[in-house]
Amino acid sequence: MSADRRTVVTALMALVAAGAVVAIVLLATQPGAPTPRLPASGILTRASVTPTTAHFGDLIVAHVSVLYDPRRVLAPKLVVARDLSSYVVGGAAKTERRGVGRARAIDYTVRMTCLDHPCLPGDPATGNSTNLFSLPSVEVDYTKPRAGAATHQVPLPQIEITSRLTRSDATRLNAPPHPPLRASTSPLPVHYGISPLLLETLLVAAAVALLALAGVLFHRFGPSFRRTRPLPSPLERALLLVERAHSHGVVSEQRKALELLAYELGRTGEDDLALSARVLAWSEPAPERDESGALTGEVRQTVLAGSNGRPR
Repeated sequence: MSADRRTVVTALMALVAAGAVVAIVLLATQPGAPTPRLPASGILTRASVTPTTAHFGDLIVAHVSVLYDPRRVLAPKLVVARDLSSYVVGGAAKTERRGVGRARAIDYTVRMTCLDHPCLPGDPATGNSTNLFSLPSVEVDYTKPRAGAATHQVPLPQIEITSRLTRSDATRLNAPPHPPLRASTSPLPVHYGISPLLLETLLVAAAVALLALAGVLFHRFGPSFRRTRPLPSPLERALLLVERAHSHGVVSEQRKALELLAYELGRTGEDDLALSARVLAWSEPAPERDESGALTGEVRQTVLAGSNGRPR
């Protein structure tokens, strides 16, 4: 690249950088929303109520706006008390925060109603069906950096409550013909979050699935009702022990097994077979397998075949 071209590229890049710096400075210094003038306390409040004229039982909505200087007022909070009023606040106040220049604004929405006897309007039959009522007292608690906690009272306007009955309706209220109803007596249409037929089908399917699951679990882990084989009798266990001892080939075990067999044969009244087993148990040399097999076979054939090895 020639020196002249390099100079031109460098100059263009410098111009682009200078333009970006100028744009940033202009955006940063561009004036925003003007900051409103605040009193010496650093906080300004305003309240309104809608509607100002309502019927008995209507919902009353109070709007409270708080404008404050964050350098002089810290953590403002709306406090509602039922002083000298029968109106009850329903739920927490709805809060919306925004900035106004260097100041801060908080808009509170408070819903209240009264269904008690003290909030009834006058008697329409007398021609005086309107009464004035006070709303709950409202105040804003906040903290000043050097002065500590402070409170700012916010007066709410009174509201005018009128009767839902006209003078003629009130005159006819206790004597026929009664004033006509202003509401329909037909029930409102029914709306379901889910179709009743679909819900019934789902519930039946869930019940069948649960029953099937219960059956599987019972079959897997429940008690078995199969007919179990009876436990062997003591004589049968002695015979099995003799046969097992001869299969192991340990002489001491064979002698003990034959002695136990002799004892069980004696309990069943087979004294001759018991004597044979005892003689075989302590014979010299070791008991022969053929003799032991012949003895156990004879016991099974003559004793167990008829009595199942139970003592007689």
